[in-house]
Amino acid sequence: MIHAAIESLARAKVETDPFLHAWVDDFLPQSFAAALATEFPSLDGIDWDLRHNSPEAREKVVCSTDSKFPPLIREALDTFHNNHFINALRKTMGVIEDLVVDPTHRGCGMHSTGPRGHVGIHSDSSRHPDRSLDQLLNLILWLNDDWPDEYGGHLELWDRDAKSCRTKFAPILNRLVIFETGTTCYHGHPYKLTCPVDRRRNSLAVYYYQAARATDDQHDGWREAPTFVTLDPI
Repeated sequence: MIHAAIESLARAKVETDPFLHAWVDDFLPQSFAAALATEFPSLDGIDWDLRHNSPEAREKVVCSTDSKFPPLIREALDTFHNNHFINALRKTMGVIEDLVVDPTHRGCGMHSTGPRGHVGIHSDSSRHPDRSLDQLLNLILWLNDDWPDEYGGHLELWDRDAKSCRTKFAPILNRLVIFETGTTCYHGHPYKLTCPVDRRRNSLAVYYYQAARATDDQHDGWREAPTFVTLDPI
């Protein structure tokens, strides 16, 4: 599968507004993506590592424990950690410096959000405990078959002043999105999901880090907590 993933990265469309991001549909062979979606655990299928129920993030669960990953999902995540894939990712995103992944999948892995769930607009913290490493890129692969637009859950990328949405992506099956993280890289899916009670917004996520990342107008250094933007009630 590594070869198919690298070939798909070469098809990715790269943009810089409002910050560096790329996306590609039909990222993996359709049969494999469908199998991943089928294999993805239900809310009661595993003991999830983290359950969010704060005002900023509701009904979201996270599993970062490798031993809990189903076999095909582990294969996909291993691909995203593969050095050949990372080198292709650097080329696609124009990242010259080395990228580092966390083998413990801290904070990433499997993400799932249920009906009425949402994640507010925010800029990320750096999840890695080593303060010499700063989170540079997020990768998301959605695994939601037959996901009508009206269900919501669109990933929104906002301008650097966190005033308005500049672009958004529906979380449909086999769509891959990669985006830069930093102090002014605001993103989220702030509106409550309207999917039925038996559906969830599922995805795989990987975070890539950079050693001694330079501070600039997009990034002010290692931060312990995400910065959420106050929006009108939803």
